[in-house]
Amino acid sequence: MNGTLVADADSVADASTNSADSALGADSSDSLVVDSIRRLFNPESIAVVGASDQHGTPGHQIVANLVASGFSGPIMPISLHTTEICGLMAVPSILQAPYPVDLAVIVVPGPAVEDVVAQCGAVGVRSLVIISAGFAELGEEGRALQRRVQAIAHAGGMRIVGPNCLGIANTADDVSMDATFMSTPLPQGSVSVMTQSGAIGIAVVEGLAQRGLGVACFASVGNKADVSGNDLLEYWSQDSNTRQIVLYLESFGNPKRFAEIAPLVAAHKPILAIKAGRSSVAAAAASSHTAALALPDDAVAALLEQSGVLRVDDVEELLDLCTVLDTQPLLANNRIAIVTNAGGPGVLAADLCERLGVEVATFSPSTTDELRTIIGREIVGGPIDVRADAKAAVFGAIVETLAADPEVDAILVIVADVSGGGVAAHALSIDSVDVRRWGKPVVCTFVPTNRSAQLSRVAVLASPERAIRAFARLLQRRRWLEDRATAAANPEVGFDPGTISQLRAVIDRAMAQQPAGGWMDLVDAAHLIELSGIPIAPLKGAGTADEAVDAAERLGYPVVMKAANPTMLHKSDLGAVRVGLTTDFDVAAAFEAVRRLSGSQSCEVIVQKMMPAGVELLAGIVAHQQLGPVVVAGAGGRMTELEHDTAVRRPPISRRQAAAQLNGLRVSLLLHGFRGAPPADIEAAADALVGLSRLAKVVPEIAELDINPLIAYPHGVCAVDIKVRLASIV
Repeated sequence: MNGTLVADADSVADASTNSADSALGADSSDSLVVDSIRRLFNPESIAVVGASDQHGTPGHQIVANLVASGFSGPIMPISLHTTEICGLMAVPSILQAPYPVDLAVIVVPGPAVEDVVAQCGAVGVRSLVIISAGFAELGEEGRALQRRVQAIAHAGGMRIVGPNCLGIANTADDVSMDATFMSTPLPQGSVSVMTQSGAIGIAVVEGLAQRGLGVACFASVGNKADVSGNDLLEYWSQDSNTRQIVLYLESFGNPKRFAEIAPLVAAHKPILAIKAGRSSVAAAAASSHTAALALPDDAVAALLEQSGVLRVDDVEELLDLCTVLDTQPLLANNRIAIVTNAGGPGVLAADLCERLGVEVATFSPSTTDELRTIIGREIVGGPIDVRADAKAAVFGAIVETLAADPEVDAILVIVADVSGGGVAAHALSIDSVDVRRWGKPVVCTFVPTNRSAQLSRVAVLASPERAIRAFARLLQRRRWLEDRATAAANPEVGFDPGTISQLRAVIDRAMAQQPAGGWMDLVDAAHLIELSGIPIAPLKGAGTADEAVDAAERLGYPVVMKAANPTMLHKSDLGAVRVGLTTDFDVAAAFEAVRRLSGSQSCEVIVQKMMPAGVELLAGIVAHQQLGPVVVAGAGGRMTELEHDTAVRRPPISRRQAAAQLNGLRVSLLLHGFRGAPPADIEAAADALVGLSRLAKVVPEIAELDINPLIAYPHGVCAVDIKVRLASIV
């Protein structure tokens, strides 16, 4: 195998912090990576190095699992201590293997792995699964060992899963490989699982089995020294046995590559993810056992959402969503009909609908008439309470009626065992309806929970609340697919060549003055924003009191005066901002006061037209080291630091996406009008975010850009205070 398929030098260095996603070389193709992963999951022969005849040890369990799973090729235990394991002949060294070995599963102590990997390279092994711990997760000494192992493997053209992992599996009939040390058999199915935690991987596999689902491929990647989630996504996108993909992530090695791959895969196969490390405490805990390198969670959320990945909070929600995606279609819209024979659960479900942005459906007149006939009384909105004494047949009749109603997009049925006589008949009645012909998802929950209930046409979840969450995820996926189709039909329009030329001229001049980067002159920063199509409050620089007065008269009173020194980041706190200046005398006096606080040697103050009040927003760009630039929106003014109300998106973003970004903020209540105030111009604010998205693409030197506040009015927006920091591009 060509060594360029595995991690490059930068990725090897990143592996010390668990970030070595496989980086394709310039002369490599995606198909070569897929071929290398295909060989990993489809080996013709397997050696277990460090195999043991001691029950309960990983070295024994892996051999036993390979035998029990019916692996189609030869299995060679390698052990210094015995000549037979699980009925298979064992040899003391892989150098003595009597046949070529495709895959070596390494279970020896960490310090011995380096020599074993070298031996594997000598006999032509093509893939390695390193179960052993004691590498980057333990600190610098372990990171150094991991780098040495990587270098040996890469020199021999070998791919590595792990180290510090649970193993891999492929349940396809022609492979039947369970090379893990899990104590329970892997159920065959269509969900492929990648996990950075062995314990979470076991919980997912067992949970899938409990729900009548199963695994296509399984990969516990541990420290991700080489094979990463990106590699697996590429392979599983082409694997005919994989219909859904599940990821448990504690780190992103190459998030930019993930952002390229994941949307292509998600367009055809759902990707579900738990991303751990939301809090600083959780991020530190993840680092302690997988050497994870954390991204800020707001950046992670943007990356996953924009990539079409359905992010869930825990294993139970993940399994719920797997269940529903396996059996049910997506929602066409957000109207959910709720049917119940117990009022309380229906009310709780309706409350959650509102919080998650879905609606409790209302019904067409004809449907209302039919429901009245079925139930024998008037129907007043939803949820539909059929009362405790409703016969089992009533549920099936109602489901069929609702499924046919064009005003209904999904159905939740809540069946409570109020009499204690069981709900088997109710379940049969619901499942007798051929709901597939209407293409609408139907979920049933039982109170109390009945985990053993599995219907053939209807998904069964443990609670009404979990059903509503699953519906919201189905709707999220539908809308992402629709947005993707719309974007494909309406490609992004960037800046025209003339604007790009002017933007680059501003940046090149600034970088010539500060080759290492730094804060831009405020006048130049304002020009940058204007060129991006964002209206700005008029301003002028002044070096003397007379120039300040002249600037104020030209701009028109009232004006604001502020220090021009761009390194003063909280000017108002330092007294270097004076507002509401209405006379020449005010301006001259303010100039003397502000100049004393300014360290600038050029334009000592900025005089700016004072803008009327509106809704104050934050808009900006932040360059993340791993993810690249993100566009930030949030509450502006003093509320920025007080509320921490922000949302981020990765460029490029459309106006619709920018509007959704704004509507997701708590401050959006003010944008839509509050207590009689007129609504703000959300489209204009969205256009400003789109302008920043385009700017981030054209000017990669931007390390930070803040417009705070960006004032939103009933008609239009205006940028008031601007800060831009540039950094040299390495």
